[in-house]
Amino acid sequence: MEGKPIRAYTNDEGIHVASKYDLMIVWDGSIGKTARGIQGAIGSTIAALTPVIIQTEFLNAFLQLSKPIIEQTSRGTGLQHINPTTFWPLSFPLPPINEQKRLAEKLDHIMPKIDAVKERLERIPQIVKHIRQSVLNAAMEEQQ
Repeated sequence: MEGKPIRAYTNDEGIHVASKYDLMIVWDGSIGKTARGIQGAIGSTIAALTPVIIQTEFLNAFLQLSKPIIEQTSRGTGLQHINPTTFWPLSFPLPPINEQKRLAEKLDHIMPKIDAVKERLERIPQIVKHIRQSVLNAAMEEQQ
């Protein structure tokens, strides 16, 4: 799910297997994380969604936009779990297939930019702290 190589394999015939066309979502723990294009056995903390009349990329974009709702309505005290009574009834818009493709392509282009902005915003408190310290140091040096 995080781009790391697969570490373990199983030959258990009862295990659920995701195809490369499925969209996987973390159900327990780091809830709401998604991955696509990965094929193989899945554990109990991951759900594989098989899109039927929608594009996988469009479903992925929808889930990413729904992630705040999924996180806010999660269950569990130590380990968060997606709340199925909130997740399954999520209102899903279903535009025509060509529109889904167009929207998914646009989102694939925009999302990395949004992620980069989020990372920069997360660094602002540290930058402000550094500036305050520099101003304080400069003020102390002037007094001496």
